[in-house]
This record gives sequence, C-alpha cells and structure tokens, in this order.
Amino acid sequence: MSDAELAARRKEEEARGKDAFKPKGRNREISKSLKAYASLVSSADKGAVRLID
Repeated sequence: MSDAELAARRKEEEARGKDAFKPKGRNREISKSLKAYASLVSSADKGAVRLID
C-alpha cells in the first residue's frame, strides 16, 4: 500500500472526529463481570495486572 493511500485513509478516518479509529456501528452490551474486571485491573499496555490498593 502506498504512502498516499495510507495518508488518504488516515485523513478520512480523522474526519470522523471523536469516533475516529472506532468500529462503525458497534453496539454491544458489556457484561457486569467484564465491567467489574475492568475496574480492578490496569490497562493492557501496563500488563492488565490486578490493582491492589
């Protein structure tokens, strides 16, 4: 893929504003267990390890 094609795609995606780089039309329910897990762990870039206070 050429640099020009990548630049065009990036420009098109960034034009979506706050919805840029998010799946279009993705509506899914997040379970209570997943919400609980998310509240107790660090982010994936930090290893998604359990946070202990």
